[in-house]
Amino acid sequence: MTKPGGQVISYDLDAANKRATKKVNGMVQRKWLYGSGLLPVAELDGNNTLVSVFNGGGYMAKNGTNYRILRDHLGSVRLVVDAGTGAVAQRMSYDQHGNVTEDTNPGFQPFGYAGGLYDPDTGLVRFGARDYDPTVGRWTCRDPVGLEGGPNVYAYCHDDSINYRDRSGLDSGSEGPGHIFIDPDAAAMAASRRIASQTRRDSTEMGGVIYRISRIGPDGKEKSLGYSYTTPILPPKGKNIGPKIAQAADCLLSRNKNSKRTGLKYSIIALYHSHAFFRDYTNEEFSPTDMAKMMSSKIPGYVLTTGWDDGVGDVLFYDYRMGDAPPRHVGEVPMTGPINMDAIPRL
Repeated sequence: MTKPGGQVISYDLDAANKRATKKVNGMVQRKWLYGSGLLPVAELDGNNTLVSVFNGGGYMAKNGTNYRILRDHLGSVRLVVDAGTGAVAQRMSYDQHGNVTEDTNPGFQPFGYAGGLYDPDTGLVRFGARDYDPTVGRWTCRDPVGLEGGPNVYAYCHDDSINYRDRSGLDSGSEGPGHIFIDPDAAAMAASRRIASQTRRDSTEMGGVIYRISRIGPDGKEKSLGYSYTTPILPPKGKNIGPKIAQAADCLLSRNKNSKRTGLKYSIIALYHSHAFFRDYTNEEFSPTDMAKMMSSKIPGYVLTTGWDDGVGDVLFYDYRMGDAPPRHVGEVPMTGPINMDAIPRL
């Protein structure tokens, strides 16, 4: 970035796409060292002299003094306080997009809006894989996960920066496709909630893929960033949804061709789908066809049942390794709202 007056500010990234150095006119000014997480554990100056040490982003040791970093609900730094005396060393405030409106000690520590790595010279905030520009409320580069994060590949948290944050640069920020969940069940429940209304209204199957996204480290080892689900798809009219889900799975795995560039790996964890209503039959568990496909493909599955009788659909999970054991009950999803009776076929 070239600032008015000709000053050139640039950054170098490490193998995991984290901000590693800051340069001003080609000279290294700051360096950051990382452990296994997204946040740095230490900050160095351009001469490799240790400036600060961090513990989880909440504590800092600098010049022989320990500081407590106080944050708001998004993780934005609000106060940096001397842990011994309580004296305020830095106070920060932001507008709704993350622009800094008050900074009483610029550069004192590197964190800012939503806990990202903040540069007071450029205003950019680094979150994992990408830089966020609060002046426009957008990422500076496309979403590495493509359209799975939403149709606007530059949008930050679906334009809701007041309620959500994206610390990895890969999270859609809501419970939509591309959002990072802590486990596969949480991703499957979110996918089921997303498809419940249309499944009920139009009596149609919908489905997709539950996947894990991992960061590939410099040593080649994978570190899981969490789980998500692909955009729900509809089957061709009058046909089974299975082939379309298989296409979605192939599309997901094709992203791994760019793993060297993105540092990301995608792994299929399970498939998910919903059951349509039929006038003469309601299926409230995995069908024999479902079970046979899971056994042959060796891929587990989630199903959202119809909730025909009580307006509540059950989310069930089955792994082919469970043998004759019944499917595991994951949770319930409300399936209320209008039903297009003309769309409900007979078997």
